[in-house]
Amino acid sequence: MALSTIEHTTFYKKLLAGTLDLPNNYETEENLNFSFLADDAFALHNHVLKPYPGSGVTHEERIFNYRLARGRNVVENAFGLLTSRFRVLHTAINMSPDNIKKVVLAICSLHNFLRKTSNSYASNKTFDKEDTNTHEIINNGDWRNEAADITEIQKLVQRNAHSDSKINLNNHKKFYNEKGKVDWQEEMLQKGKA
Repeated sequence: MALSTIEHTTFYKKLLAGTLDLPNNYETEENLNFSFLADDAFALHNHVLKPYPGSGVTHEERIFNYRLARGRNVVENAFGLLTSRFRVLHTAINMSPDNIKKVVLAICSLHNFLRKTSNSYASNKTFDKEDTNTHEIINNGDWRNEAADITEIQKLVQRNAHSDSKINLNNHKKFYNEKGKVDWQEEMLQKGKA
């Protein structure tokens, strides 16, 4: 299997080596790691959260998967808007990593500037919505119609997850089912939305 793009980055190498200089864990009883939200394309890591796999997940794992999906939806909205507005993100960028970094930083700066100064850059219809009564995510943001299909990231070679990675995942699961619980998450499970 070919390596995915992320495996070639300094970011990924530092993440695996534990030298990424992430903030310290929250000062909570759960001692939660700061973590990146991912899907099944990524290997589980001490700082990477991905859904519990399969159809035989427990109730608590379904809650965690639902909450993770809500967080990932925020990321999808942001990236979806960026790709619909900045077409250079639709394909591989054939530049040196340093120049790619400059392009991405320029895109982020322009995005932030336009969000603050232009009413037409991103209207209320641009993003997915949440029904404030039912808490359901309605995937109808305009960016979904404007963004071209983006090639899926190749699955990283799955390795046996380190026990610390599983502990981190389980700590987050416990948090979302106990102290970090929201009133409507059980209802969403009952409706089959999670």
